[in-house]
Amino acid sequence: MVEFLEKNYPYKYEVVDSNAIKDISGKYADTKKYQFAVRWEFKGVWRTRTGANGMPSQDREYDLYGNFVDRLKGKTYPTTQNRNVAGVSGYKPFFQSVTKKFK
Repeated sequence: MVEFLEKNYPYKYEVVDSNAIKDISGKYADTKKYQFAVRWEFKGVWRTRTGANGMPSQDREYDLYGNFVDRLKGKTYPTTQNRNVAGVSGYKPFFQSVTKKFK
């Protein structure tokens, strides 16, 4: 994701742990200076599949979900709810949309 942002995202940003964003006394406590955040989360679900032998098997699939957060207003916008069908690149359409919106 960092490599993608370096090449494609023209605005100032910092990539930090979500705990740093939540910390109201830390570096990012000033919500006027650090008003917006994007919070990413992996969510896993169990999927049952039928194998070539006709037997069911279960595996865990992980999808990447993102929320845009306006920290100044205390508002978290709905998740992208975008199934991660392209590996861990679900963030690309998200940031492409933000970049297009503010051009």
